[in-house]
Amino acid sequence: MNSQIRKATIEDYYSIHRIMIEAQHHHVLLRPDIFKEVDIMFTKEQFKEMLENNIIFVGECQRQVVGVIIVNRCVAKGLTKKERKFLYIDSMAVDLKYRGLGIGTKLLNKVTETAKKENYDILSLPPLNQY
Repeated sequence: MNSQIRKATIEDYYSIHRIMIEAQHHHVLLRPDIFKEVDIMFTKEQFKEMLENNIIFVGECQRQVVGVIIVNRCVAKGLTKKERKFLYIDSMAVDLKYRGLGIGTKLLNKVTETAKKENYDILSLPPLNQY
């Protein structure tokens, strides 16, 4: 099945929200000690702000949004360190029916490509022991 990756738009809100809720439910099933069920991941207004402040890509199959990756732009600096720009992968999810088709890999590749193109120093993931 052919898939493509593109920047998310406000029109993608409902599809992205559905996928994120599905992923959250899956997290709850696996780790109820950490995660809780939610009805709303973010409002449409919050999503609009996310589009302005973050990098969000979607994966599409047959013009349907089936995957999403949300990446935060960050800057690290300290008293003894120079300023460094980095990207932090906040969330990534692929519709259960479309897993195993390489959509997640394509989303990650697009973020890596963007990090290089926009001269980010580091691409970071959440710590695995967080889950």
